Amino acid sequence: MLSQLIKLPTNAKVGVVGGGISGLTFTYFLGKLRPDVEITLFNPESRPGGWINSWDTHDKNNQPVMIERGPRTFRGVSDGTVMIMDSMLEMNKGDLIRSISKDSNADKKFIVDPKNKLVQVPNSFPTLMKFFFNPLSKGLFSGMITEWTRKPIDPQIKDESVLSLLTRRYGSSAIGRNLFSALYRGIYADDVGNLSAQKVVGKLYYDERKYGSITKGSISRWRNKSKKEDENKDKLSESVALYTRVFNKDENKIRALSKRLAQFPMLGLKGGLSQFPNAFKEAIVKLPNVSLLTDNVTSMNQSVKKDKMVLEYMTTNGNKSSSSKNSIKEFDHVRLAIAPNKISKLISRTNPKIKEKLDMINTNTVTLVNLFIPDKDIIPQKNNGFGYLIPESNNNPEKVLGVIFDSVIEKSFKPFIETKSPTTTLQSQAQNYTKLTAMVGGSLYNDANGKQHIPNEEQTIENVKSALQKHLGTSREDLDAGQWVYTVAKDCLPQFKIGYNDLTKSIEEDVINDYSSKVSLGGMGFSKGPGIPDVVADALIDATKLQ
Repeated sequence: MLSQLIKLPTNAKVGVVGGGISGLTFTYFLGKLRPDVEITLFNPESRPGGWINSWDTHDKNNQPVMIERGPRTFRGVSDGTVMIMDSMLEMNKGDLIRSISKDSNADKKFIVDPKNKLVQVPNSFPTLMKFFFNPLSKGLFSGMITEWTRKPIDPQIKDESVLSLLTRRYGSSAIGRNLFSALYRGIYADDVGNLSAQKVVGKLYYDERKYGSITKGSISRWRNKSKKEDENKDKLSESVALYTRVFNKDENKIRALSKRLAQFPMLGLKGGLSQFPNAFKEAIVKLPNVSLLTDNVTSMNQSVKKDKMVLEYMTTNGNKSSSSKNSIKEFDHVRLAIAPNKISKLISRTNPKIKEKLDMINTNTVTLVNLFIPDKDIIPQKNNGFGYLIPESNNNPEKVLGVIFDSVIEKSFKPFIETKSPTTTLQSQAQNYTKLTAMVGGSLYNDANGKQHIPNEEQTIENVKSALQKHLGTSREDLDAGQWVYTVAKDCLPQFKIGYNDLTKSIEEDVINDYSSKVSLGGMGFSKGPGIPDVVADALIDATKLQ
């Protein structure tokens, strides 16, 4: 997200590269804010939404089934979620919104302990006590009560790994290698020894530097939060207030929506998360100032006079079998809503300085393996939850990061908007079925030199079967009878290594200076956080700067 963008001139032309969530929402927001601006969205993919992929297929009984081959839920407490859900309601898609309550099975999370047993992440006093008596909690209690006594870090040290910070502050690497490694493998598919503390655990990082300890910082923020809640209990967050103002929304309705969404830890959509990008694409198509092209952008450069940005792209006129040709188009502003490694390719011939920095951002690949059994629930009742994660301390030759229990999530969904008409699908009515997704690989695919080694489909599925037998006690017969789906999300996540914030800040400054504020960057690689709502909030903020 860039801070030095300038307002677009009247009747400007804007090119948006990438039809993932960042590109779609940026196009939608800017298209509505500036009806005079002509926007061209380039998305060569067959569907919108990037890695979001709700795949409709049929089971062995020829019954329809939806498989999530990417993300499946939103965070309830998030500015971006408020914007997404309000937009969906405005598009008359409110009947698709599903919520998960705090007391539902789907809000329970588990971690695999050294004996390959699933242990619930504490959400009550009994589960807290059970967790404290498990080896996963090693060093946690003693570390928490002594953290405030430890010497703060040298302020000259700008960044360190998450593992380094946790080990210093809590006196043991066990906390990082157990609880935190599992959590961040699930979010970033990376190792806590690689992840930047400044980027990933910013609150802990800045609390130590400001207050001398994480404990003191937490207490101070808790006190300030209590005061602010009393003073501003009905005040909207900064980005939601911005959204409300620029789109002339009813502040009371947005406030009520925000409070209601905050009641739910997670939200989903009937028919799968792809309903979200599909809805935004439908809305964009209706905007008279937006054009959608399926052409692939191959390079970006400045015009001779440096007053325009030039995109070169391959066009086939919608006919994949015909020979393609190069075309060019000039824009007053270009939004690059694609991954850093793809941006690098666009400017490889024209800006080696920025390309070199972009190439320093490595990526992780995650393989998603879905299992569907239409007539049997193989998830043990005691482990009914969102799923489980596997910490670094666990013996894990299968390289499985974690497993999501999709069928538990679907059975926990409730309509966000009450309706008299039936809301359950044939599949969700059939309680006796199993649907789950194993996340495999990430940093575990990488060797010491960072080179990826990805097993083939047969071996990966075999590894997942082995993990499920070990962790859930599932029989081989049930696993072999299931329907398996294999998806490789190649280079889907940036590696947020030590110094990531400084690196991306330097890239953004170079982009602003070299292209005279005529280029902006979007997507997960340049957003404040890793989630879909974070990307959406950043898209809104940058769109308003161009407004």
